[in-house]
Amino acid sequence: MRQTQRSGWKLRVLRAGVLATLAAGAAAQAAQPAKVVLRGYLDGAAGTALMSGNYTAVILQLSHHGSLYLSDALSASTNLCVAYTMTHQFAAAAPECDAAVDLARHDGVGPTLAARASYEEHLALAYSNRAVLHAMMAQPQRAADDIARAHALAPSADFVSQNLTAIAPSAAALPKVVSTRG
Repeated sequence: MRQTQRSGWKLRVLRAGVLATLAAGAAAQAAQPAKVVLRGYLDGAAGTALMSGNYTAVILQLSHHGSLYLSDALSASTNLCVAYTMTHQFAAAAPECDAAVDLARHDGVGPTLAARASYEEHLALAYSNRAVLHAMMAQPQRAADDIARAHALAPSADFVSQNLTAIAPSAAALPKVVSTRG
C-alpha cells in the first residue's frame, strides 16, 4: 500500500509538472509579438526584384517615378511601400503607402461581383501595408484605423487576418515584419 501511495504521489507531481511546463510554453508563445505581413505585386512593376527580396533594386527601379512606375502606378507604389518599409526607410515609405491607398481607392469598381471583390482586395492590401508601416513607426492608432479599414473590405484575406491579430491596440511591442509577395 505504501508503494501505491508513493507511485500515486509521484504521478500527481509528474502531471503537475507537465501541466506547468505546457502552461509556461503557451504563455511564452503568447508573449511573443505576432508577425505582420507586407504584400506586394509579383506581376507588377519591379515584382521580380520584390519577390527575390532585393528591396534595393525595387527602390532603384521605381523611386524616380519613371515610365516603369507610370505604366502600373498602383503596383509600383505598393511595391515601393513594401521595399521602403522592409528597409526601414519609413519617411520614404509613407508617401508611397499613401499613394497606393489613393490609387487603389480610385481604381474603380467594375460591373461584376468578381470585379468588386478584386477592387476590395486591392484596397485592403494597400490599407494593410500602410497599417504595418504605421505600426513600425509606433503610430498605433493610425495602424489600428488602417487595419480596421482593410478588415472591413476583405475580412477573410489571410494577410488582413494576420495583421489584424498582430496590430492590436493593446500590444506594447512592435510587431516583427515578414514579407510575402502576392
